[in-house]
Amino acid sequence: MENEKSKKINKRWISIILMGIAIILFSLAFMMSLQNKNNVSKSDSKENEYNYTAYVKINPSIKLEYVQKCIDNNCNDPFVTNYELINQDAKDLFQDINLLENQNNLKDVIHLICTTLKEKNIEFSDVEVYSDWNGIVDYLKNEEDNSYTYTTSIIEKDVINSIINEKEDSLEMQKENNNISNNEESISSNSNSKEEIIVKNNYTIYLSDGVKFTMGGEAYCCTECITDDLIQEFKKAKGYKVVSSNSSQIDFRKVTNLSEPYSSATYFGENLVSKLTDLGAQNCAGLGSGPEDLTKDICSEYNLICE
Repeated sequence: MENEKSKKINKRWISIILMGIAIILFSLAFMMSLQNKNNVSKSDSKENEYNYTAYVKINPSIKLEYVQKCIDNNCNDPFVTNYELINQDAKDLFQDINLLENQNNLKDVIHLICTTLKEKNIEFSDVEVYSDWNGIVDYLKNEEDNSYTYTTSIIEKDVINSIINEKEDSLEMQKENNNISNNEESISSNSNSKEEIIVKNNYTIYLSDGVKFTMGGEAYCCTECITDDLIQEFKKAKGYKVVSSNSSQIDFRKVTNLSEPYSSATYFGENLVSKLTDLGAQNCAGLGSGPEDLTKDICSEYNLICE
């Protein structure tokens, strides 16, 4: 009888042990399958890196190269990897400043450019930003300081580079023209430089100079805040053309980046965008085009004085 009891007890323990081993093996198999699923999901996730260019134009002009990394549809804050001081003003004002020394995300770098200019007592109200990134308009929305606003345009990278290169070429041509003018003045005290002639002629733009421009488009939206008086100001302002308007939105085009020796700041009307933002309107659309020849028709359409 005792032998039979001991046999039953042994069988029971063997069954318990086998069941425990089975549970352990099942748990291990389940954990391995979960790990495999995680590895598969990780391998299915795609990490993409996108390279963009921005051209920040105030008076000093600066080119920014920046990167945005995305995993699936989740993208990080774009960060600047390199920058180039385009014109002499930028080289003078930022010669001792490293724009990437502290924060290098795009917002902080652009903000540092603006705050540096303020500290150096450079007056400006409009910061023009051209980029080939479609998200630039929303990214910079509501980021401006109370004393300036962003005018943001989305244009292709090769167009940005052509604008920058053309600006440099124009500056070189202007230097050559200035040298010629200086030589002529040494011969005759009655001779005037082209810049002096332009000022005396009520800011006339001479189309014979082969003037080029870029076209920027913007829309500002709000809730019943755009007044009829302000719409009329846009319609009459030099360099502007109103495409559509009502109390909640104004859509306009603007001639920008006149080639040398003409300055957009001199030949255009006042910055009306600040009046929109003061009323609570926000930028809700933007577009841009590459350099084009300025024509009589464009001048007439955009209230510019051209001959």
